[in-house]
Amino acid sequence: MSREHCLTNAGESRIGSSPNTSITFEEWSVIASVCFEGVSTISSRERNLATAFGILSYLLLSIVVVSKILSSALEDMDHKRTWLTKCCSTFNGGIIGLYAKLGIDVVVAIALVVQFWAFFRLR
Repeated sequence: MSREHCLTNAGESRIGSSPNTSITFEEWSVIASVCFEGVSTISSRERNLATAFGILSYLLLSIVVVSKILSSALEDMDHKRTWLTKCCSTFNGGIIGLYAKLGIDVVVAIALVVQFWAFFRLR
């Protein structure tokens, strides 16, 4: 995104030393020090953690949605026993399906905790 594009969307800054500004940089630094006293920013490790779990959550959601779509489509084709329907039937029952569901549930729980932490940390 170019600087000109940002300026047309947000307009010129009213902070600075040009003639059409409302407040100088020195005055803004006083306001910022009073208003943001005691506010800590997130570290790069925290930002990376929140980003990684955001990506993980997105991928997990995508996998679940695609698997539901495929499962729905394969129910209609159950009379045609393809390799994909055999694979899905293997995961639907038995110990493999139980471990797969348990694994997904654990990953979802961990991602949920980290996403809530990031939300409340950024508040």
